[in-house]
Amino acid sequence: MADSIAQVGLETPMDEASTAFNPICIASSVASNGDTNDGGIGRAQWSTDGTCVLTSSDGRRNRLSTFVLPPNLLESPSHINLSPYFTYQLPVQIHAFTPYSLFSLFDTSTCLVLSSPLDLPLRLTNALFNAPPIATYKIISPANEAYRSPHALLFSPSSPSLFISGCTSLITVHDLAVPGSLPLESHRTAPAKSRAAISGRRGMRGIISSLAICPSTSTLAAGTLLNNIGLYASEGRGEVITTFNINPSFSSSSFASSSSTTSPHPGGGITQVSWSPCGNYFLAGCRRSDIALIYDIRNGKRLSWLSGRAAQTNQKLGFDVVAVGAGWEVWAGGTDGRVRVWKDPHVTEGEILPIAAWKAHDDPVTSVLVHTCGNVVATASAPDYNAPYCAHDTSSSSSDSDSSSGSDSESSSEDDSEANDTDRYTDMNTDMETSMDTNMNTSMDTESESESESERSHASSARLPDSALKIWRL
Repeated sequence: MADSIAQVGLETPMDEASTAFNPICIASSVASNGDTNDGGIGRAQWSTDGTCVLTSSDGRRNRLSTFVLPPNLLESPSHINLSPYFTYQLPVQIHAFTPYSLFSLFDTSTCLVLSSPLDLPLRLTNALFNAPPIATYKIISPANEAYRSPHALLFSPSSPSLFISGCTSLITVHDLAVPGSLPLESHRTAPAKSRAAISGRRGMRGIISSLAICPSTSTLAAGTLLNNIGLYASEGRGEVITTFNINPSFSSSSFASSSSTTSPHPGGGITQVSWSPCGNYFLAGCRRSDIALIYDIRNGKRLSWLSGRAAQTNQKLGFDVVAVGAGWEVWAGGTDGRVRVWKDPHVTEGEILPIAAWKAHDDPVTSVLVHTCGNVVATASAPDYNAPYCAHDTSSSSSDSDSSSGSDSESSSEDDSEANDTDRYTDMNTDMETSMDTNMNTSMDTESESESESERSHASSARLPDSALKIWRL
């Protein structure tokens, strides 16, 4: 296994001085048989060793897939078709997943993934083989003894055996070495509503949708779908540094204020938080928002915002923060299928525009992952459910024809029944019914023509979904 993907040919870092930006797609996967209900890829992550891409489905498929990159990824003269090395099917929706922090393809016992299925214990499974879960971990609500399903999972950078979970107004810490256990520590991020009404303290309330730890300071940043952000010391096990709402109207914290001009409305819920490589800044991205906010941790102010994300959707569209020389960049996907790049957003206050962009997918880009080598990027997409899609095969046309014949038969039966019924009425009633039937048929013909025109218009703009994982060479 290890020999088949050794190094994956990713050794050469991207030249910082290079201004050329022409990514080439060198490998890709497609939706299963062009299935419009495939759901696409909701989220993708690199394995810790950079040899695999792990993905979760965006629809109702409830799948975790592992793509092992081939050894000739950068040297292959032709395009490479990717398919999952292994797919793990869960019985329910997957809220979150994260690869084991010591994941190495040279040791398959470390190729593990932690996932959070809906209303079930957390599961630790092998990412390469079909086997029962290695271990489960519980978070139980004291109110009703139901399982709580985290929407954010993160392994501790300082202690690989510990992982942090984010639930609704709750941060927990588990020990990976103790299967079946309850959390080692649990920290409520907001007081109960009754206590909050008395004390006036709100804390960080809402579903914790994202977690990120600063490697240099061990500060945990957490974001919620109610636009709240919390900073916690010692990877979430220490004191509360601050909590605030990114909308200044709902927060008195200095973080909610800006050191420059006022930014546009932040959006409808935080979906991702991330730290800069230097640890002095953290970023927050929201759904239904074309911006991403940047905060300066040193002075507790909002510094700037990245504009033009094209993320006016409830879909979670992720971004990646990449170290480049002495600076850093942000790579993010949009609903228009484009990937955009912002360079050194910390050096300027206010609005920051992207410096480059390219068309990666026809569907919204849900994940952008820059490899640590710097010259390879993975992108993933999921269908835009407002877009028209056509079927992959032609069986639907015969089905439509059969259904039309069935409709005609039913109409004939109904007409015969109506004819028999009219014999029971007087001539006057018969004339009235005949007049009504004529008007009804005329109306139905008009509606049928309108529907046909709508279907023809829909078919002309329909296409196959572009729910794919793609690998790009920069």
